[in-house]
Amino acid sequence: MANISINSTNDAVNTTVTINGKEFAAIPITLLNPENKWQRSLKTAKAKRKIAMLIKNWDNNQCRPVTVIYNEKNGNYDVIDGGHRVEAAREMGKESLVAEIIRFNGTEEEKEIYAAELFTDQGVATDRLTPAEKHKANLLRGIPENMTLELAANKHGFILKNDGSRGSGNAKKNFVCGFTKSLKFAKYCPNALNYTFDVIDAMHWNEERSGLSAWAIDMIGKVFAYHPGREDDIARAMVSVLENMKPIQAFAEAAVEYKGRSRESANLMWLEEKVCNYLNIERKYHGQKIILGTIVANVEKDGSVNVKEINKA
Repeated sequence: MANISINSTNDAVNTTVTINGKEFAAIPITLLNPENKWQRSLKTAKAKRKIAMLIKNWDNNQCRPVTVIYNEKNGNYDVIDGGHRVEAAREMGKESLVAEIIRFNGTEEEKEIYAAELFTDQGVATDRLTPAEKHKANLLRGIPENMTLELAANKHGFILKNDGSRGSGNAKKNFVCGFTKSLKFAKYCPNALNYTFDVIDAMHWNEERSGLSAWAIDMIGKVFAYHPGREDDIARAMVSVLENMKPIQAFAEAAVEYKGRSRESANLMWLEEKVCNYLNIERKYHGQKIILGTIVANVEKDGSVNVKEINKA
């Protein structure tokens, strides 16, 4: 049989049940806080759709316990896993939800970091969190690449998405829909990321459709990654080459000039050619596979093999 015990607690919930080492209680909805520092927003279109679906198909027998951690500052229970369920139950007028209570002996600040770690490390049985959805929690944890990206975006007033929606070419001004690509540069080539945002801002691409898309960030950032130590020259050349061109026009020209290549490869080959011709310097990219931070090889169409090492920060 399962090891079961009844406990009296000194927090807002008077009685809990421990089953095989895990502590559970029926916690009043009014004490459940799903809007904390590390959580995803419940106000996005994606979140509202999920909440509406939960309400439509609610089944008490299939509702897993939410996971919470007690907040001594305000007497509430901060939700680690189950924010959508909490909001659905609130809208349905339910009085309480069963929750697993995580206990942590430490300061409130240490507890917040621990809760953020639990949130980002949720298992595959729960929602698969996107890098954007983990961003706020990873900032709280002090993850270097997230902090680098946050600082770079804040410098220019760029907006980082914090939900799981896919980026859109029609995204609003200053909205970084190429979040995952930006985060990868922040991890492997932070200097390239900072210069990429500088160039996008200088060309006002942040005001244009697809100007902060993964395509734009990828092609600009990789040119910087291929030419470490020449960032100022590269930035000056890029602004000169692209200043009267919108992102969509640049992608279209690249597709025509390098027909048959993948969009990623065509964009990079086209931009690096323009920049290197402007500066009269040697091109470094000739179509090989690019993986930031590693040595890679790729067989070209003519049978030759290119081996390159991408700049690793």
